Amino acid sequence: MPSRYEPFGLAAAEVQAMGIPVLVSENTGYAELVLPGRSGIILKNQEDIKEDFTKLQYLIENPAMSPSEIREQISHLDNDIIIKNIINKFIKI
Repeated sequence: MPSRYEPFGLAAAEVQAMGIPVLVSENTGYAELVLPGRSGIILKNQEDIKEDFTKLQYLIENPAMSPSEIREQISHLDNDIIIKNIINKFIKI
């Protein structure tokens, strides 16, 4: 997801929910959730896109994290967990 701008990046979240590393631009909100070199690659400048895709390919072929570790890293994005957290916060009010 080497977007020039993206507030979040649902496609990247869906890929990581499958336990697959991602390549995202630093201009996406999702970049905050990527562990560089572990759960994905963050593209910092468009001129490096070929090099960063090569890094992503290497990361896919030589994972630094298992698919379950990647999924666990973003588990807080799960709708059921979000809803439970919202309900719990509301109950505390």
